[in-house]
Order: sequence, then structure tokens, then C-alpha cells
Amino acid sequence: MAGHVFILGGTGQIGRALVLRFLSGGWRVTVASRGGKAGRAGTAAPSTTARGDAAADDVPVGASQVTCDRNDPGAVSRALRDGADVLVDVVAMTAEHSRQIIDNADCLGSVIAISTGSVYTDSEGRYFDTADDDESFPRYPVPIPESQITVRPGGPSYSPSKSAMEQTLLANAPVPVTILRPWAVHGPWSRSPREWWVVKRILDGRRFIPLARGGRSRFHTTSVDNLAELAWLSAVTPKTRVLNAADPEALTVQEITDTIVQAMAADVEVLTFEGTADEVGAAPWSVPYDVVADMTAAQEQLGYRPVMSYRSAVLDTVRWLQESVSPSEWQKQLPGLSAYDTDLFDYAAEDRWHREQGA
Repeated sequence: MAGHVFILGGTGQIGRALVLRFLSGGWRVTVASRGGKAGRAGTAAPSTTARGDAAADDVPVGASQVTCDRNDPGAVSRALRDGADVLVDVVAMTAEHSRQIIDNADCLGSVIAISTGSVYTDSEGRYFDTADDDESFPRYPVPIPESQITVRPGGPSYSPSKSAMEQTLLANAPVPVTILRPWAVHGPWSRSPREWWVVKRILDGRRFIPLARGGRSRFHTTSVDNLAELAWLSAVTPKTRVLNAADPEALTVQEITDTIVQAMAADVEVLTFEGTADEVGAAPWSVPYDVVADMTAAQEQLGYRPVMSYRSAVLDTVRWLQESVSPSEWQKQLPGLSAYDTDLFDYAAEDRWHREQGA
């Protein structure tokens, strides 16, 4: 099956991978975003991109583009006036966003919405948004099935808002809806690439990288290529369903760090230590309890097979970061990552720790 796919929010990290996957399957692709123009093919940013912009608003050759700011009343309806076989909503965040899609469902064959694994809550009601320390961090089953309870919908924070988006679509859409729940998404064009935590240290000439918790933390990753494959399979076989979206392996933070170091052929030592010091060794994948997604449902319902491992996918991410992001200007170029409420690169604290170890 090949038809017309309309991707709402298709110029960012996830959207670009979706565009390329659907184009490769022979689909006609329309990308809706707040601005931009058709651009060059491929997922890696050109080294000459102005400002090293990590989310430039161009789309791969072969896709058409329309302007759509969903905060403008009626914008979604105008953009969808010709309809589509499948709508993929990359940026749906609220129940209101879902209602925009439902109001236009008469011209759609099916809907795929990109949500997040953070909608899950544990048996005590703990979830990511409420996790301030180890005690308040959720204790999920390993692995987490799609049947795991989700956070109560509504409210101002990210996960309840996404939960409201999901439930509104699932309960009210008159067409098949697939909800995809990715985890630590990785790939080129990200506004908050976790890999930068390692890459910048190497570019800055650091001789060691410390990892707390013995480097054993597991926070499941999701390649944009694997996510795009799941979306494509969901479009080919439309049905109302909820599916996790994650890589074939849930690597430890040490395995992730070692993989990036090897990809950059860097002469740097990865040092693990027991403990949870706030200032040192807290990588973006560091969690007190394992977060691992169960991918059985996707395999059984869609015949899904991952197209990328983390180890193979991260090569593109590292290359893109090296070509497109400046170590001295990264906070402007990666606004999502710079919004973290901790200093991701406190080298002074790392050096103090290193001296205390007698190294």
C-alpha cells in the first residue's frame, strides 16, 4: 500500500526521518510546519547550515510543504483541505490538538500520533514529571508493557498533557488511531541531543568521563529510524492500537558512552563509580531504576523488526553534531538541551572529584 501521508510537524528530528521513510515506500508526502522550504535529501545537516541550526525548516527533496501554525484557529483545517490517507502528528501535545484532528477526520483514512513513554506511571503513581530524587523516581516493571497504567490526563506538565492527547484521540476519533510511545529519542536534527553530553567533552579535550551509579543505568533509547519504521508499518496496516517504540537493546549508560567514544575514535577514559553525586557523573541517561520498554506488541501486531541498533544509528548523530554544533555556541543551537536545570558541563566539579579519587 502506498498513498498520501500528511505529516504535521515534519521538519524536525522525528519528522525528517518519517518523510524519508514514507518517500522510500513510494508515498506522496506533504509536510506541514510553521515555515520553511523544500530542501536537500538526507538526514545529516550540511556543515554550512547557518548558525549550525539544529532544527532547520527545510524538508527532503520529494516532499511538498504547507505552512500550518496550529495555534492559528482553522489552520489545520485549511492545511488538510485536500485530505490524506494517513495523518502523522509529530507535535500533538494536548487534548485540543487531538480535537483539531478529530474535527477533520472526515478527510482522513487513519491517524498516527507520536506520544511518549513518559505517560506511564508506576503502581504508586510516580512518573517522570514528579521525579525530583531517587525516592520519587518511578519503579516500572522491566520491561514496561503497553498495558501499564498511565498518568491521569490533563494538567500543565508534559506527561499529563500527552496523556490527555492520547486519550482524547483514542476515545473520539472516528478513524483508526495508532499511538506510538518512544523513549530517549536520538538521531540528527535534535534540539536536545543527549549524545552531546559525551561529544562536547571529547571536543573540549577532556581526558576522562565520569559515570555515577556504576554506569549501570538503563534508559531505553529510540532511533528516529526505528520510530519511522513503526509509523510506516502502522500506516500500511491501520488499526486502533498503542505501541511502545524503542531500540532492540536497552543499553547501559556506560555502553552508550563507550559507543560514542568509539565512534569518535577518542582517547578518553570512561570512569565509573558507585554513588549518585549530583554534580558529577549524571549523564542524560542516568536513572536510579531501569526504564526498559517491552517491544513484543509491535513485533506481534505489525511484524516489526528494528532497522537500526543504537550502535549503528549513533554514527549519524555524532557526525551531525561534529559538523553542525559549535562547542562555544551550543546553548543557542541546542535550546532544548540548554534548558536542563543542571550544569551539564561542570568540569571544575569533575576535576575536584578526579583529584579526590587520587587519580
